[in-house]
Amino acid sequence: MGATMVLKEGYPCLEPLVSLSEPTRKLLAAYDTMIAAQKQLIENADAVQERIAQVQREGMDFHEDLSRLGEKEGLKGRKLSKAVESFTWNITVLKGQSDLLRGAKMDSLDALRQLALACEACGLTSSSSSSNSSSSTFSTAELHYSSHPLSGRRSSTHGNGRI
Repeated sequence: MGATMVLKEGYPCLEPLVSLSEPTRKLLAAYDTMIAAQKQLIENADAVQERIAQVQREGMDFHEDLSRLGEKEGLKGRKLSKAVESFTWNITVLKGQSDLLRGAKMDSLDALRQLALACEACGLTSSSSSSNSSSSTFSTAELHYSSHPLSGRRSSTHGNGRI
């Protein structure tokens, strides 16, 4: 094929073995871009999710006093209930976004596992790929599919967990 998969910083990377044609170089560049996006999502998701959770907790604390604060600002009747309803909706949206982010991270991890397994099945893996791995969230030991109960979905892999 002219390329081999190695793990760089724990992520599957395709390295050319021979001189490649322009379309193949573009394909590998697109692959690298996709891996970089997956890596960014995986490495930043937990911090962003924690920040969302923190804002949600602060909002819930504030929610307890919202009616009193609204009345203090002159809101009454329908306007006050609409403000409380909108605030409650926004807190619910934060929870949904946190869940979506968690699912996206799990989907990214699954996609990387599947990519690595596909490369292995096609004979594109390098015997030295595991020695290039530094500490990271993805390693050859984690290549086998595992379901993620938090995401509420199963991957599109076959029943045996392989591509």
